[in-house]
Amino acid sequence: MADDNLLDFIFPHDGYYEVILGTNGVRLNLSPIGIIREGQELKSRIYEDTLTFQNVMKNNKCSINITLDPFQFYYGFTNNIDKLRFRLMEEVPVLENSLVILSELTPISRDQNPIIFKYNRLHVVSNAPVHQALSRGDFLLVDLLVHMSRLHIYSQDQIKQYLPVIEYEIKTIKRLSPNLSGIIQELIGILEDKGYKISL
Repeated sequence: MADDNLLDFIFPHDGYYEVILGTNGVRLNLSPIGIIREGQELKSRIYEDTLTFQNVMKNNKCSINITLDPFQFYYGFTNNIDKLRFRLMEEVPVLENSLVILSELTPISRDQNPIIFKYNRLHVVSNAPVHQALSRGDFLLVDLLVHMSRLHIYSQDQIKQYLPVIEYEIKTIKRLSPNLSGIIQELIGILEDKGYKISL
């Protein structure tokens, strides 16, 4: 486990954090994932039908990439790895200009999907401090991507609950972060292709 002070600096309290996880096994992957801090442990829930899961089952090494750049989250979410600047370190992709922690993932719960994995042997290898403040709209994009990534697993009742949240987030991001308008239009297109009507 990483030094407690370092863990407290990067993940200052128990709860959920959004990062970009680098894995390799079947093929290179950098995608957003939630990390749960519980005490001194870090865990993630990984679905069996994802490339992340397939990679980790072949090679449990990973990189935890701490970034506040909404474009990196977007490119990871849409599998546009070619638009991300990264290099390989210990066989896994590592984002440039981000705080990077190398780790290994171990499954601790296999009786349900998603499977819970624990991060072991945390080792900080790169530090690129963030120099600019990130607006509320930028952070909200990450939350919007989390909701959109779950639409295929939600029941129809849950989707009815979350569509107003998704609409609110789209409107707010559009208002607070006009620099993300291109991404917002693409995400609206994705939703409409899935049959969801978004009223702006």
